[in-house]
Amino acid sequence: YNWKPIKHRVLFVGNDPINKGLLYCAKAATQLKNQYPDLDFRVAGSGFDDIKGLETFKDLNFIGFLSKDQLIAEFQSAEVFVFPTLFEGFAGVVLEASSCGCPIITTENSGADPSKFPGIIIPEKDSRAIFDNVVRVFENPEMQTRLSKELYEYAKTFHPDVYSNRLVTLLSRI
Repeated sequence: YNWKPIKHRVLFVGNDPINKGLLYCAKAATQLKNQYPDLDFRVAGSGFDDIKGLETFKDLNFIGFLSKDQLIAEFQSAEVFVFPTLFEGFAGVVLEASSCGCPIITTENSGADPSKFPGIIIPEKDSRAIFDNVVRVFENPEMQTRLSKELYEYAKTFHPDVYSNRLVTLLSRI
């Protein structure tokens, strides 16, 4: 656990701008930039060359493909990770962000179980919900810290040893 957020830094990670909901991040980033001129809404991943120069995406900071260590550093320095995916099985990136203690805003489509996931779940295709919840996280340090710690603990429940123990317990009941 080494989460040390940089004020007004937001992170998105993905390689598919359409299915991962990058358009909704872009719309929210433009609104957020009006309220927080120092906003740094970072986009990590590849496959964005065709959209980087478009006016719609002007308030996003495309930082490209990252190594594992660089990605960890990004999660550890973001005030919030935004992942408004439209379709997933189970997004590993949600666990990666959780394991770094990074507060998360995502959709139910991320595959996280809403009854157990301690992050913020928003409706899909809703840039206003992204805006509203990023503001909530920015403006509420206690909430930010609580989310960070709860998500870090959540990630531990997916550790291979924990999974193995659950499987052994389940199989011993059969």
